[in-house]
Amino acid sequence: MVSTYTKDGILWHHEEEAVIDREALLEWLSEKESFHFFDLQIDVLEGCGDMVFVSGTAFVEPDAGKPVVVEKFLDKRKRPLEATWLYGREVVIEVDSF
Repeated sequence: MVSTYTKDGILWHHEEEAVIDREALLEWLSEKESFHFFDLQIDVLEGCGDMVFVSGTAFVEPDAGKPVVVEKFLDKRKRPLEATWLYGREVVIEVDSF
């Protein structure tokens, strides 16, 4: 998952400090529980050139613990040589839990 972020990518998760760069993201993810189901509903998708902005709502069901609904806001950037898209910035806000 870390490889889907730019080298200086930022993940800001609800009520936590922002995680900046791939190395810090890898460490942050190693401390989080895994999930077996993730469903994303895209609400807005706008882009221009090598950038796209996405916002949506996701239902996440962790392997252990209660499911949550989160809002996600991201910008993705295109790698010109490989024509792949990477997360530049991602904001995740928990809006509901069960």
